[in-house]
Amino acid sequence: MAYTFLKAKGYEVGASLLQEDQIAAVQEYVEQAEKTGVELVVPVTP
Repeated sequence: MAYTFLKAKGYEVGASLLQEDQIAAVQEYVEQAEKTGVELVVPVTP
């Protein structure tokens, strides 16, 4: 699920597994979080 969030934010995720059909929904979640001041935390691999 993390890669879906990263892709929705415009990051390149290569061939990583993600849910293409959920990108629009995730973009809405991100927009709503930004509007309400909620910080979304997505894990990343170092």
